[in-house]
Amino acid sequence: ALDRRRHGRGAEALHRNGGRLIASAAIGVDLALVRNSSAFVAAYPGNVITIGEIVELRPEPKTPLRLSHVVDRACDFAERHGARVLCSDHHVLEPAREHLRDGFSLEPVDAGSDARVERFVTVRSLLNEGRVRIPGCYKRLASQLRDVVAKPTPGGKTQVILRSRGMAHSDIAAAAVLAIWAAAQIGASHDLARING
Repeated sequence: ALDRRRHGRGAEALHRNGGRLIASAAIGVDLALVRNSSAFVAAYPGNVITIGEIVELRPEPKTPLRLSHVVDRACDFAERHGARVLCSDHHVLEPAREHLRDGFSLEPVDAGSDARVERFVTVRSLLNEGRVRIPGCYKRLASQLRDVVAKPTPGGKTQVILRSRGMAHSDIAAAAVLAIWAAAQIGASHDLARING
């Protein structure tokens, strides 16, 4: 059995007109099956990136999530927001791809600690500049993002740490960073296209 926790629809209503989706979201997914949750976040591009919806699937003790079910729910989530591409890290990437519906793709972000730090720094900068809107119904996301810590390593680099609270990992924050980062890339591409005419 699953402990399904779906958060409010929040700002998604801003992107619908008479029931018709007028903008597609960037989708970030953090896939986990046993100890941690699987989380999906939709972020709508724009001058201010808006969090549209969060879905979190939590495993029950001794009852892991089924990857096929998680991927199916992720496709439902993406389709609801007009998207067919889901942005993910490399965790269980290849097995998850086997369960994708036709027309959907699971695209990995660049691996490695430097790329991960760059994504978190980008998102932190957007948050500090007031360019990310997180509706009040997503307080857990705001809390988890505040808990992200960047620490210097002895080699002169930076390590990003997602804090855990008891058995809970910052799964929503991990998915949100992917979604916000992807939305920022979409926005930058649109800006470049307008400049190049």
